Amino acid sequence: MRQHRCRDAAAERDLIAFHRLAAAWAARHVPDHVAALTTALTRALDVPYTPSA
Repeated sequence: MRQHRCRDAAAERDLIAFHRLAAAWAARHVPDHVAALTTALTRALDVPYTPSA
C-alpha cells in the first residue's frame, strides 16, 4: 500500500511540473491563450495548479 501512495505522489508531482512547464511555454508562445490553457489543463489533469513565482 505504501508503494502505491509513493507512486501516486510522484505521479502528481510530475503532472504539476508538466502543468507549470506547459504554462510557461504558453506564456512565451501563445500569451493570449495562457488562461484558457491553464484552466483546461487544471480540469484535465485534476491536479492543483499554482503558477511559479
